[in-house]
Amino acid sequence: MSLEGLPSSDFERSLVFLNGLWELSSWVFHKGMLFLSTIAWWKEGPRGRPHEGLDICFFRDKEGHLKSLSTETIVPSPYDGMVVSLIPDFIGHSVFATLEVEEGQKLLWALGHIIPKPGLQKGARVHGGEPVGTIAQVKKGGSRLKAHLHVSIAEYRCSYLSLNWDLMGQDSSIHLLDPLPLLIRGPWELIP
Repeated sequence: MSLEGLPSSDFERSLVFLNGLWELSSWVFHKGMLFLSTIAWWKEGPRGRPHEGLDICFFRDKEGHLKSLSTETIVPSPYDGMVVSLIPDFIGHSVFATLEVEEGQKLLWALGHIIPKPGLQKGARVHGGEPVGTIAQVKKGGSRLKAHLHVSIAEYRCSYLSLNWDLMGQDSSIHLLDPLPLLIRGPWELIP
């Protein structure tokens, strides 16, 4: 599967629309938020392993002020799919879903650190742009970690009954993709 073969995503437009983020002028990322980064953005030092996705948290408004997404932020599904796992993570929950793109080839997407919408469960079908939850609140006191959304996207050929973070980036049948060019169409900037 090539990037050209992937279905298009209205994730960014849905995120802006569902949350009334009309003041957004650009997304802002620390290099530790980006795909395959080996550094942490919320503390000094390295990550335990390369980052499996993209952390979405900060943006600039039209006046240039740096803002962050809140815990009321509604999280849309990046693509159509069927939920195959819903597991606790260190902030909230992670939702893993798959979409068959071609015979035997599946697109996997995962949204981390959310509070799933009521009734969302394994086996549920979701549509791209449909709300699947809200960003979870960070519970660690004294941490520089802010509430944020983690997004991972991969292609895979395996048939797991349940997917989890231990398999992401560790299993050779799961090929991680950079979510940034797939989901963020508008301007973005990198901050130190």
